[in-house]
Amino acid sequence: SAQTATQLKELGYTTVATGNIGTQSGPGTVYFVAGAKPGADQLAKDLQLSTVTPIEGTAIAADSEAAGSKVVLVLGNG
Repeated sequence: SAQTATQLKELGYTTVATGNIGTQSGPGTVYFVAGAKPGADQLAKDLQLSTVTPIEGTAIAADSEAAGSKVVLVLGNG
């Protein structure tokens, strides 16, 4: 996650935080709250990810690491 955080800062993202929200297999997933889909789509494009999904109703939404975030990236292992 530190490597991805550095990459995002190099791409111009100004608010980047890392944490442990859980695990998933495969590529990363970008989650977003209502109204934040354009930012989530841009993040996915910048990181060459294809999965962008609403955070509402997911286990990620209930995780304290994601509290207050508009866009959350969960890295996979693939």
